[in-house]
Amino acid sequence: MSESDWSIDSDWSIDGDTVSPSDTEDECSASSATPSLLQWSNDIQPAKICPFKMKPGLKESCGKTPVDFFKLLFNRSLSEFLVNNINNHALKLLNQNVQNQQGRRFKQVTLNEFYVFLGLLLNVGTMNADVIDATQPLVEDPEEYMSPVRFMFILKCLNFEHELPGKTDKMSKISHMIDYFNIMMKKVVHPTRVLCIEKSITVLCYENVYILTDEFGLALKLAVYQSEQKPGPHVAKTLLEDKLDVGHSVYMSEDYNSLELTRFLINRKTYVTGPIKRKRFGVLKEVKDKKLEKGEKIVKYNTDGICVAKWRERREVIMVSSEHNGEWKEYIDTYRQKNKRPSCVLEYNKYKDSPEKHEEMLGQYYCSILCGEKTRANNRFKILGVHILEMLVLNAYILYNKYGGQAMSLIDFRTIVVKHLLSHGKRVRV
Repeated sequence: MSESDWSIDSDWSIDGDTVSPSDTEDECSASSATPSLLQWSNDIQPAKICPFKMKPGLKESCGKTPVDFFKLLFNRSLSEFLVNNINNHALKLLNQNVQNQQGRRFKQVTLNEFYVFLGLLLNVGTMNADVIDATQPLVEDPEEYMSPVRFMFILKCLNFEHELPGKTDKMSKISHMIDYFNIMMKKVVHPTRVLCIEKSITVLCYENVYILTDEFGLALKLAVYQSEQKPGPHVAKTLLEDKLDVGHSVYMSEDYNSLELTRFLINRKTYVTGPIKRKRFGVLKEVKDKKLEKGEKIVKYNTDGICVAKWRERREVIMVSSEHNGEWKEYIDTYRQKNKRPSCVLEYNKYKDSPEKHEEMLGQYYCSILCGEKTRANNRFKILGVHILEMLVLNAYILYNKYGGQAMSLIDFRTIVVKHLLSHGKRVRV
């Protein structure tokens, strides 16, 4: 993800924005707005901010080593679920092709062998990283732990589907992993006050993956939609539904923001700051149609404490905030010169890169073994499942650096985790 994708100065095609179906169907549509949403003035209406009611940190006691934090998020029940799925899928392959000699000789995967397989799978992503020293490979001889044929067969049988009666939709192939990720993150950590929403672009699959992160890049929740579903306020509502009423400050891009959503959240003691699309319902006509010269702004406030500010530097940007106002605020720019921008713009720019921190760290160790052009379509849910496993490892690293022992680099953390997994057994040569 490039810096321009996030920058408030990026080249947005504001005039070409369209309202997606999700905008008209969202619960927070314009039809549900009360008159207070429409009562706007030039006078500052201070937002009534609820003090943040949580103390960020771990909910559960944990050891101080990288392995302890890895086990905190990747527990035995998930391993047993995946082992059971691998063995069941292997039997299906055997029954479908009784002539398959490899299938005839298949020996069921044990829990220890799965840990070795997982270690080698994570090692594939580690070897892709530019930071690894080619003269000191993480695993000098992977075949000491598992033969290539065995590894590829287990990878072929790896699946994340939770088979339940009546579940026939495609998303059931990955829903268990999404639920596991969301439940575990809610179970183990109290998030910080600042939350951010953005789409994940690291994972190479055909689904749209949206993540809720804190200001340090810790992924707190996932929402996955099929590719034909467009982003909108419904994504934000899904990601925030269990984070309301405690005083969170949420920063999101124009893809998920709307005035109606902002008002809905302010009534649930949750505050929003971010750009908004010109044609999304509820944007003030007076603000939307006002032509500005460079350095000019127009700001309106309503009785709920919501601020709508249109400001022009290189191009026009419309911001909405239920926490920050549109008054000028000085800052030092990249040329070490004093400059000024609306306060809501500066606050948004301060936190907007938080999901990018997560994406950058995850992208360094992306496991691309399933992502060939010819195989990606067939492995779409397997790619997403492995991606979620990698997210769990990254979250364990972020939590370790915040609440564990001595801080370390991600490559060192992954090295310790991989060696721990490989310690569960070596290949027995016959």
